[in-house]
Amino acid sequence: MITSIDAEKAPNKIQHSFTFKILNKLGTEEQPKAKMRIQAVTITTKKGDKITTASCEDEQEAEVERMLQEPFVYDNEGLDPLKVQQGMKKEAQSMKTQGVFTEMNYNDVPEEHKNKIIESKWVNKPKQDEVRCRIVAKGYLETIQDLDNIYASTPIFGILRILLTMAQHNHWTIQAGDVSTAFLHAPAATDNLYMWPPPELYPSGHNTTTVWKLNKAIYGLRSSPKSWQDHFAQVLQQMGLSRLTSEPNVYRNNEQTMFVMVYVDDLLFLGQQQEVDKTFKEVQKHVLLRPTGTLGIGQTIQFLGRDIHNNGDLFEVSLKPEYITTLLKETKMEASNPASAPGTATLKQSTNDDAPLDAQEHADYRRAVGKLQWLTYTRPDISFATKELARDLQQPTQQSLRKVKHLLRYLRGTQHYKMILRTTHTPQTKEPIDLNIYVDADWAGCPSARKSTSGFIVTMMGSVVQFGSRTQAVVALSSAESELYAIGTGAQEGLHIANFIKEATTTKVNIRIHTDSTSGKSIATRIGSSKKAKHIDLKYLFIQQLVQSGILSIHKISTHDNPADILTKYVPAEVLNKHLYMAGIQCPQRHN
Repeated sequence: MITSIDAEKAPNKIQHSFTFKILNKLGTEEQPKAKMRIQAVTITTKKGDKITTASCEDEQEAEVERMLQEPFVYDNEGLDPLKVQQGMKKEAQSMKTQGVFTEMNYNDVPEEHKNKIIESKWVNKPKQDEVRCRIVAKGYLETIQDLDNIYASTPIFGILRILLTMAQHNHWTIQAGDVSTAFLHAPAATDNLYMWPPPELYPSGHNTTTVWKLNKAIYGLRSSPKSWQDHFAQVLQQMGLSRLTSEPNVYRNNEQTMFVMVYVDDLLFLGQQQEVDKTFKEVQKHVLLRPTGTLGIGQTIQFLGRDIHNNGDLFEVSLKPEYITTLLKETKMEASNPASAPGTATLKQSTNDDAPLDAQEHADYRRAVGKLQWLTYTRPDISFATKELARDLQQPTQQSLRKVKHLLRYLRGTQHYKMILRTTHTPQTKEPIDLNIYVDADWAGCPSARKSTSGFIVTMMGSVVQFGSRTQAVVALSSAESELYAIGTGAQEGLHIANFIKEATTTKVNIRIHTDSTSGKSIATRIGSSKKAKHIDLKYLFIQQLVQSGILSIHKISTHDNPADILTKYVPAEVLNKHLYMAGIQCPQRHN
């Protein structure tokens, strides 16, 4: 405590000379822990008298308050400067409140870390009536000893379809949520990590001497996604939820009546109403979680960039209609004539017009194909066509350009198609769930490499939960061999989904693979190989062991009833339209 203050006064001028003594509980004098600084301040009264007084300031407190109250905007990137300033102020205050960093003087940074200080930058994005400003680290400067230590997984989109199908079957409540500044909840994965703060936050002079020692996993660091994933997993597990091994981004309660799917900072709660509400409120005690929508009948929520609409007896999953509209405008195809199919047999044929695209055309091609790939998650009908376009990304030609334009013309007439999830079969309690997997192959369909294409569609309780179109890794010497590879691909998908269902619900699963190839079915079900199949690698014959052990079964269907046919090649419009419903596509009236 302060025991005495001595002041000396002079005529017409008052000067204060302060002497501080700090006594401890025993009454003995001790040295102050903080450095004090005396500043003289002269004040003029209304009568003209000048009074000089002194103020003391803690240098440590002064260091903390270096940050500007109103950030200086050097570059507003075409946005409203006042909104950018407010966004910067809000972000800086949020990070300070959450203890993301500790301000330090550059001279106090250990010598071995001074040449490793990471730079930072602002990422500004307009959002509704404000500008959201985010301070991010230039993470490519972060030193990582082992890349495996920073790997953070994301859930497979097919798992979302499975959970939605389960929710529809059990009449569960579905609640979406978003964690604000998710990474800032997690501790920094790397010790002694320093970063230069944005210069907009500090006055001239301090922006070259102030350094942030990072305490939390700031955005931009390569290690931040893993830090957040581990931190949030610990939070959910402490709440009593179990993390699934088959899909580590899905958690469930012990009663198997409530599930949480995590995609970075987007959360989806599915289960009984009481359990969902209880878990949601409990999570809010640990992180800044805000609700973003409930999927009641007639309602729509956004999750993973998709709209999920509850139509009562089915769920509709799709991108916003503006997505395709914008893509057509960017490619100048908004006024094109609609096509009846994603491609034609003529486009598949090899041509002499293999002139490469110029640099600008190449960039436009890559951008268009990237957007098409994002669309395929809810549009099985364009999977094969998009896969073929992606194979040409490295060196597209004029033929590739014609293919993408034809596909865009098809989207021009089908932009309102949506994927549907509808359960048509309801298993009884403790009755095994049937996974029906339809597979097909197009032998030597690639005119240049002579490789084949595998296609598969997986249905659960009548709802399509997974599909794909893939170029086979090796050249098949016969159609039977290519069909065997397609059966193997379908088996791999089925095993993964079966493992997830069994772990999530402890329900038995029957894996039933359907193929239209008699010879492919024979190779897959018989032990050993014939003289025409003896060259096939052993890893492709694992399917025989699965059949013999009863883990899965293989069944023959007609070629005309196999919906996987549309995932292996360009098919005529009448064949495509016949299989669209089985592929999980709802076809409203076409828009021209």
